[in-house]
Amino acid sequence: MALLSVFCTAKGHAQAMLQVPYRDVIQLNPEPYQAKIAYGSEPAQFMLRWYPENERAQAPILIFIHGGCWLKDYDIEHSKALTAALSKQGYVVYSVEYRRTGMPGGGWPGTFDDIQLAVDKVVKDYPTRSVWLIGHSAGGHLALLASANNPNVDGAIGLAAITDVEAYSEGTNSCQQVTDDFFGGGPLALPQAYHDANPIHHNVRGVLLHGDADKIVPYAQSQKLTLPVVRVEGAGHFDWLHPHSVAFEALLKQLQDL
Repeated sequence: MALLSVFCTAKGHAQAMLQVPYRDVIQLNPEPYQAKIAYGSEPAQFMLRWYPENERAQAPILIFIHGGCWLKDYDIEHSKALTAALSKQGYVVYSVEYRRTGMPGGGWPGTFDDIQLAVDKVVKDYPTRSVWLIGHSAGGHLALLASANNPNVDGAIGLAAITDVEAYSEGTNSCQQVTDDFFGGGPLALPQAYHDANPIHHNVRGVLLHGDADKIVPYAQSQKLTLPVVRVEGAGHFDWLHPHSVAFEALLKQLQDL
């Protein structure tokens, strides 16, 4: 059973947002990144890097992995506001683009291979720094897996993360229904693939942050791992991507606690 703390809107922050719609996220105009870095030869194998104007002393290097049901339809663009906002808080941030379902080489295991390549490249550049992964939704799934596969990563912060892909594939919402597309079949047809890709079967390290009003990745997913859980009351799925949300405040507090 995961440990549990609850994050509520603090006094003085009454205007912080809850239940942020996706359209509000993609209409944001984030600060531009400073560098685009290839980690492979394919067009989707790159990272964007943000440098803070005033870097926090002893702050970890952050590697962000966006979500979008692992699908090619959802790329890095919708997560730029979050990563830019984290940089403005004093963090060096790398945001990973990767091959996704519907792209050559995308799906399992190619998508995860991309994440491992990108993470390896960053940690080699910072051999003496703490490195943390942050992943949203399907990106949270990938971040949790990567935390178990790279000993040079300190841990992962899963934001509305998919933690049990087999259980998730049994759901009926639009994202749950395309889990089989990511794997190329269902759990009965591909039991080994689902086992290998399932964070519940790995020694994942980190913490989970989840809104209890999430309709895309149900809050129950946060209870699948024996990791600490921060429950954000009233937060929906896309709240994590908006820098004016209650969820973003919860993420900043977690980073400060590191």
